Amino acid sequence: MYPWKSSNPSAASLYTSGRTKPAGVLQVTTRLLIALGLLGLGVSPVAAENDELVWLTDLDEAMHEAEKADAYIVVDLYADWCGWCKKLEREVFPAAEFREFAKNKILLHVDVEDGADGSALQARHRAFNLPTTLILDATLARVGQVSGFAPAGALVERFEAEIAAWQRLISRFPQILNQGSAPLQRSLAQELHERGDGGRAAQLYARLVQAAGTVGPEAPWLYYRMADAHRLARDFEAAAETASTARRLAHQGLAGAFPSLPEKIDLLAYQIAQDAGDCQQAKSTLQQYLDSHPGSKNHRLLVRRLEALERGDDAICT
Repeated sequence: MYPWKSSNPSAASLYTSGRTKPAGVLQVTTRLLIALGLLGLGVSPVAAENDELVWLTDLDEAMHEAEKADAYIVVDLYADWCGWCKKLEREVFPAAEFREFAKNKILLHVDVEDGADGSALQARHRAFNLPTTLILDATLARVGQVSGFAPAGALVERFEAEIAAWQRLISRFPQILNQGSAPLQRSLAQELHERGDGGRAAQLYARLVQAAGTVGPEAPWLYYRMADAHRLARDFEAAAETASTARRLAHQGLAGAFPSLPEKIDLLAYQIAQDAGDCQQAKSTLQQYLDSHPGSKNHRLLVRRLEALERGDDAICT
């Protein structure tokens, strides 16, 4: 067994935005491709004419290309201080085994300390050990995640196993959604939610809500989870509406079994606004959260986030 090597950053940043980017971020890869005339020739972003792998640096572009090609996104999460990341880039990515694996994939290279795409993907998938390679679908659901360094052959073998496991998982979705028992629906909803597959998770939570009604002790928690799933699926209108229902139920005294739920719902309102890129709503909901929950464990960090929003130098405000 090859020892998987990884590095641990000193701290994980709280960054919840899905795709917001600070102003002035250069779309280096796109401009380079244009300069080379590759986009005009219709060359795939996966490989150029000389068979060199092309790594995108913009998440929106990668998602667009993945959707268009019905392909997975391979994400290299790195930081400048990560020596094993450099070794992975130097020894594994150019190897024949990886190049063969990457032929029908979209490749994305992002810095986890960029305060934008890289930071968001690291937080979304809790990838706090580096190096980490993510395999995502076009909606950013996590198909696979492999942390650490290994030779190209071993790494590709892990990637293929992760993809096969994902395909088995989602193949069960239609039957469990339509005919599964509540425990099966709940289990699958939680796993898909954890993987960032908000679209499928929201459908399962909706079935559970339909079965449980709005008067049971689990109802506000299910609505909260469904709202967050809608957020991950970037259906922000549905997310805000469902979070409002969760808040109403929680304040009706139905959150007795989940005493921390009102605070979670209030924080989710801020996260929805932030991910939607609504700066004014993000400031308003974050201020309301801080006023309502002064004892929050994230209070100091969120105060700094509010200050950044007020200054206009947070990513969603620039």
